[in-house]
Amino acid sequence: IVSKINAEQTEKFIVSSKSYKILNEELESIMNSSGELVTIVNSQGVIERASSNCKKIMGIEAKEFVGRSIYDLEKLGVVTLSSTRRVLETQKEVTVTQKTKNNRRLYVQGFPIFSENGTLEKVLNISKDVTEESILRERLRETEHEVELLIEEINKGYENNDKVIIKSKKIEEINYLLQKVAKTDATVLFMA
Repeated sequence: IVSKINAEQTEKFIVSSKSYKILNEELESIMNSSGELVTIVNSQGVIERASSNCKKIMGIEAKEFVGRSIYDLEKLGVVTLSSTRRVLETQKEVTVTQKTKNNRRLYVQGFPIFSENGTLEKVLNISKDVTEESILRERLRETEHEVELLIEEINKGYENNDKVIIKSKKIEEINYLLQKVAKTDATVLFMA
């Protein structure tokens, strides 16, 4: 009992000390100013700290996120692939792409934090929201594909135009339309 009281008193003293408060404020400030979601998880997979932009990125308030097990969050579908779980399993730095429950794509780096004796104590995760970049990349691929199709269509039109001499802009438009329709089985009636 005496050792428990001494441990509790010691912990209360540390927590109430001014230097502890300053370090805690500095850590919070660093975590919240990065623009990324920063989490610190203990060796049992329980989230101990989360930066203030947790709601924006994960769809969950930081205070609701802290204290939760990453294993439970995976089961609930809050995240698809936990970087923390991979760090705890491999005890190495990992990089994963996660998908969140609110359809955000995250590029996550997980870093193991070891004690002086080499025991894994914590995992630091830095999650960058790459949802917008992913959407833009997909739109770019679609646009590039459309451009390729248009270039192919234009080139086919030029191949066929070698045999026809056209002087009028209106006839050129009609010829272009004819080239497009000629590739289909549609019945066309031309009236002059």
